Amino acid sequence: MDQKQVIAELVQADGGLCVLDKIYLPDPYNDTWPAVKFGLGAERYLPDIDRTALRERVVRFMADYCRTFPNKVDQFLPDGKRRTVTFSGDPTP
Repeated sequence: MDQKQVIAELVQADGGLCVLDKIYLPDPYNDTWPAVKFGLGAERYLPDIDRTALRERVVRFMADYCRTFPNKVDQFLPDGKRRTVTFSGDPTP
């Protein structure tokens, strides 16, 4: 069985693309953490506008997105960082 078929069957069996949050490649040198994790991500690009207006738009977008997909959004990657930050509940504050 080829890898595309395996992934397609995993996605179908788990009910959707959120299965990607559970798939990882093991680190061959250390079994205490994965070498690579997969998941769904989103980036928001906005025109070059006033920074205050930009922040307000991003907050509204993220709040709407989190309401649309409750219990599916639980981490974000700050700009310039290598590790995600986990949160729960309403991310607006």
